[in-house]
Amino acid sequence: MDSNNMDITIDRKHNLGELLKNMYSHDKSRFWREIRRANADGMRFVILCEHGRGFKEIKDVVKYKDKHSRVSGRELMNRMYAAHISYDVEFMFCDKESAGMRIAEILGYL
Repeated sequence: MDSNNMDITIDRKHNLGELLKNMYSHDKSRFWREIRRANADGMRFVILCEHGRGFKEIKDVVKYKDKHSRVSGRELMNRMYAAHISYDVEFMFCDKESAGMRIAEILGYL
């Protein structure tokens, strides 16, 4: 892969709580506009969620519980699948310590 690839957008999320807020908040339209714009421009859009603790892929989100939200893990998982299917958004997970390494891998530096 070309390490100078400018066709990739990586959006880091601190954890699933931050992702949930982006996908469900009153300002969620900004988040969805970014996804649609990247898709329309033919860009690869990756959301890197630094949640760790057993979350490796979208299907694992079903077990997520947020004490500050009534949105269930299943609802969040379904919305993530919808973004993936509709706009080709890739969701990746890692722990905070390996975030830099994962970004370098995604960008093709490793």
